[in-house]
Amino acid sequence: MRILMTAVALLATTTLSAQDFYFNPVAGYGIKAPGEITLTGDASSPSVDNLNLGGGLNVGVSGGFLFNDVFGIEARLNYQNNLGYQNVNSITYQDPNSGQPISGEQITTFNASSIRLAPLLFFRMDEDVSPYAKVGPIIQYTMLSVVTESPQPTLVNNTPTVVTLETETRLNNGISMGALGEAGMMFEVDSDIFLNAGVAFSALQVAPNSATIVRYEENNQDQLDDLSVSEKETEFVRNIDNNSSNEPDEPSQGLKDWLNFSSFSLRVGVVVIL
Repeated sequence: MRILMTAVALLATTTLSAQDFYFNPVAGYGIKAPGEITLTGDASSPSVDNLNLGGGLNVGVSGGFLFNDVFGIEARLNYQNNLGYQNVNSITYQDPNSGQPISGEQITTFNASSIRLAPLLFFRMDEDVSPYAKVGPIIQYTMLSVVTESPQPTLVNNTPTVVTLETETRLNNGISMGALGEAGMMFEVDSDIFLNAGVAFSALQVAPNSATIVRYEENNQDQLDDLSVSEKETEFVRNIDNNSSNEPDEPSQGLKDWLNFSSFSLRVGVVVIL
């Protein structure tokens, strides 16, 4: 009986000592995952093939709790920036003087960054060098702007000419949800310090709710105030109401597009058990 009680006490002490908080700063770089989409547009809006905004630099920090030597839970806060995704299209427009078709280039730059919160389950082996895995949902707030530069036929002092049109549009994306999985290896440096390296896959799409033009320049001259509300603001809907009034002082309507933010990321970090 005394032996049994001693064994139970040792087991309880081992379990209690394995219950520890840990801290895990990480950094990495992501590449876009399959599942790209196509946006179509005209001379003043982007037409983009194979658009994916999920790659780029990412840094974050996790805090977690180990229930035992092999299982825990954690919350990760992560910042991601795609470092600008540029797309160049060839476009054709009509020369305002001769009426002949002219070829030009439309340059579109997507500047995307996001803040992600991910509650994760954490599994590992209790070894000096041990594999680990993490899985859980993603809650993402996305900041996205689209800068477009293209030639634009117009009238300047009643004279037909071609100007360089530059616009910047900011999209309101709200909160999006996806999923995250990560697998890698942990290397013990000290009893409470580990290095970790892994590959993470995140599956996420974002559907903007609205867009607002915040910069509209012709040959570097600000023309934003010349635009009506319907020209500057767009609300994205699943079905366009053909009976809407399209008043100039009201936002126009556009169809919702899903933007792909899925990616594979290489991550390295340090796990410190507190």
